[in-house]
Amino acid sequence: MKILYVENNPSFADVVCKCFLKNYNVTIVPTVQGAKELIAKSNFDILLVDYDLDDGKGNEFIAYAKKQKHQSFIIAVSSHKEGNERLKAAGANCICAKAQFDHITEIIDYVASDQLHRIQDYQTDFRR
Repeated sequence: MKILYVENNPSFADVVCKCFLKNYNVTIVPTVQGAKELIAKSNFDILLVDYDLDDGKGNEFIAYAKKQKHQSFIIAVSSHKEGNERLKAAGANCICAKAQFDHITEIIDYVASDQLHRIQDYQTDFRR
């Protein structure tokens, strides 16, 4: 599986890749513009997209990817419920909130095995 991970926190991205994504081909990019450039040059099976990025919001990138007719499966991966809701509204296929990243490989395995009907959103409400 080839994954584009759009995340601007390098420490978090590094931990996620080492703990959960080590068996996948992962490219990390911190910006909307960088993500747009990468999908113009290469195909990815999965896009993991955070909401708050260095040069904009992840929903801008998702809208762009959808407009360009990319067929990648898109997973919203913000730590904030509102961010994930906006990513989903822009076209993300599902949500895996950062606090629920222990489920990310389960989602990726479902995508790889074409069992999309088994995917559920993993989201925690942090607005307590």
